[in-house]
Amino acid sequence: YFIIILQADFSVRNPGKPDSVFFKVTEFIFFLVFAAELVLRLYVFRCGFFIEGDYHWNWFDAIIVTTALVELVVNYVAEEISRQSVTWLRILRIIKLSRLIRVIRVVRVFRELRIMVMSIVSTLRTLLWSLVCVILIMSSI
Repeated sequence: YFIIILQADFSVRNPGKPDSVFFKVTEFIFFLVFAAELVLRLYVFRCGFFIEGDYHWNWFDAIIVTTALVELVVNYVAEEISRQSVTWLRILRIIKLSRLIRVIRVVRVFRELRIMVMSIVSTLRTLLWSLVCVILIMSSI
């Protein structure tokens, strides 16, 4: 948690500046740890990983690790191609926040916070349909 707070503080204090090497290395290490955990769980549970028990969380973890991999590859390619900031890379930064949800799920100490986050996540489907309705209403006017 402390590294996430430090990175957020650094980003706020230094807008527009790229993250330091420390944050890039720690992000890569976290990715390796989560990817190794996912691979081990896939090895142990095989196909049951996607259909048994807490399979919703397993899918969520797989999506998080895949997104982190895509983000690492895109950041690497973007740094190699050009040093400009691209809008869609900012969207990938927002996806990083979903990793925080995974950490909260793993740590059972934050029961109330976990319940609150899960209720927010549960309302996203309703929010999506509400936005679709608003867009339909706005486009028909």
